[in-house]
Amino acid sequence: MITERLADRLKAVTDHAGQLSPEAQDELAEQITTALDNAVWDSQLRDPAHLAVLRELAEEARRAPKLPMPKPSDTGDDDAVSDDDLATLEDNA
Repeated sequence: MITERLADRLKAVTDHAGQLSPEAQDELAEQITTALDNAVWDSQLRDPAHLAVLRELAEEARRAPKLPMPKPSDTGDDDAVSDDDLATLEDNA
């Protein structure tokens, strides 16, 4: 539930953003969406109700067999990585 204070601040932000070009407004909307997604994620991670589940996931990861990091060729992403980047990835493997 959005508080009245937050609603007022968001209204002021959107009024101010109205001065931007449509492209800048789109970019700003993406930035706000990302910030909101990150805030929700951070809130969920800090929620004590989720702590037991997160601890169990961490323990499960520690017990799992260690596997090598997949290469772009393993995931079908060869075309998404330049030859220079691929060489760097393979050098650091």
